[in-house]
Formats: sequence, C-alpha cells, structure tokens
Amino acid sequence: KEVARVARLALIALSVDEHDAASDALGHLVAAMRPWLAGTNADPLVYETAWGGVCSTAGLEAGGADFGNGRYNDHHFHYGYHVYAGAVALHVAERVAASPDKRLSDADLAALRALLRDFVGGDVHDGYFPVVRHKDFFLGASWASGLFAFADGRNQESTSEAVNAYYGAYLFAMARGDARGASLARALLATELQAAQRYWHVWPHGGGGGGPPAIYTPPFDANTVVGVLWGTKADYATFFGAEVEYIHGIQWLPFTPVTELLLAPCAWAAADYAQAAMALSRPSPPIQEGWRGLLIMMRAVAGDQRAAWADAASLTAYDDGNTKSNTLWWIATRAADACA
Repeated sequence: KEVARVARLALIALSVDEHDAASDALGHLVAAMRPWLAGTNADPLVYETAWGGVCSTAGLEAGGADFGNGRYNDHHFHYGYHVYAGAVALHVAERVAASPDKRLSDADLAALRALLRDFVGGDVHDGYFPVVRHKDFFLGASWASGLFAFADGRNQESTSEAVNAYYGAYLFAMARGDARGASLARALLATELQAAQRYWHVWPHGGGGGGPPAIYTPPFDANTVVGVLWGTKADYATFFGAEVEYIHGIQWLPFTPVTELLLAPCAWAAADYAQAAMALSRPSPPIQEGWRGLLIMMRAVAGDQRAAWADAASLTAYDDGNTKSNTLWWIATRAADACA
C-alpha cells in the first residue's frame, strides 16, 4: 500500500505539470520498491516450489504471518500494489525523462514480472505459476483465501483491492507494450468489477434505482454491502473488526481512477455512504482519522463534493495507502452534482 501511495503522488504531480515534483516522487518510489524486488528487505520474497508462487519468508515460516501470505492468502491484493507502483514508475519515467537512477532496472522489472505472474500468469505453458491464481471464472470474482480450509468455503473480503490488482496488471502491461497481457488483465478487471457490483454491492429495499435484480433478502438487504462473501454465505463483517466503517471502507480502498467504475452508480454510492456515515456520530469508539478520510472521499462519490472538500480540511491523519494530496485530488475531480 505504501509504495502505491507514493505512486499516486507521482501521478498527481504529473497531472498538474509539476514535472520536478513527479521526478522527485519517482525517485522515492523506485527506492522504496527496490528492497522488495531485490530481496534485501527484512522479510524477503522467495519462490515456493510446492504450489508454485512467490511467498514471504515469514509467511512460509508461520501460516498466519503476513496475512497468510505463505498459504497463498491475498496474493492479488498485496502484489497488486507492487504491480500498480511498477506501472506508474514506468509511465512517469518516460514522461519526465528520468535519469537511470530513477528508473526500474531490468532486474527490477524481472522481479515485478514474477509478482505479476504469481496472480496473473496468463500462460498455460508456464511451469512456474498458474494461469490465474485467484479468479473464479464462473462467479466472475476472485477468492482470496488461499490454501486455508473453512467450513463455509472460500472467501473474499476486499473487492476494491482485487479490482486494484487487475487494474495494476492492466497498466503494467500497457506500460510495457504487452497487448496480450493487457487484454487478459482487462478481462479480469471487467469481470471483477461486475461481480463486485453484483454480489458485494447490495441495493436498498431489494433493488431499484437502476440496480441489478435483488439476490439478498430481508433482513440482510438492509445493508448496502457484503463485508466478506463466502462460498456458502455472506457476512456483514470483516476479519479485523465489526465497526461499520471497516465493513464499508474495505470495499472502497484504495482510491484510484478505476474506483469511479467500482463505486457506481451514484444511487448506490449515496446509500452506501449514508450507512457508513453512522460511524461519524458514534461516541465510542470514535472513528479513526484514516477511516474518516476514506468516508470523506466516499462522500464526494455520493454527490456531496463541496461538503467533502470542507470535511477534508479537518483531517489530521490518513490511511497508510492514502495521502492528503490524493484525498484532495480525488474530491476535486468529482462532479459537484454527481447524483443530480
């Protein structure tokens, strides 16, 4: 999340023609990525031969470490951030004519390709990685739960991070001139978007407002999202807590250009924000600033851009994948009357 956060800063600077700032951000981005790609960080990524994939050293040593990474949990979520950052690094380097020290090396790109192949291999003849690791082509969505066995079957929590992963894969392919890879990633992205809106986004009162046919019945359809979808059930909850902002916010982050396709249409977004916003008036425990920032960004999606901009002025901290610049950029680029 943190390398993708820096990548957003580089893109925002580029978007406002601040090429020196973009170049500086690019230097920080490449420097932050390189220890992961070179295996010199405190928890090196290594190739695991039994199932064929890239896993963290700590994850292989302890099943629950690194969100179950050594048991193939959430690989698309986590590696998607790296791939997105790599795509941005390639794009920005060309736009600002970056010096060699601010560019990804051939070794860096080979390591990024390995992370990409871990969750989007795309080659039936690849003897090291599966064609796609997490995608369920019948459902259209991905399953994040790896090798862990649950009584309720497979599961996925954050559709927005799954969308981000395939978005990153698409951008990386485009930046490298890989037309075949871009086509595969675009198909994975499109199906993930459709499945998220079909199975995770719940329309109030069983549909209406341009929404899909209802699949959830009372009382569950009083919610606007599914927190965790399982093979045999849907939960209004998360793995890390039951607060309302967790359940909704984990289906929003990170906020990038593709987010506007996911958090649509406006009628659903407005209902979703209204339910999540109950956290703002909760006396105990008070909402954390990082989650409040995400709520403010969602308020702009829900058609209240001016109020969101005013609310953002009082933020004192941000989610570890977000920044003040990204928050303000997001709000400023929303339509003031999106739901009109």
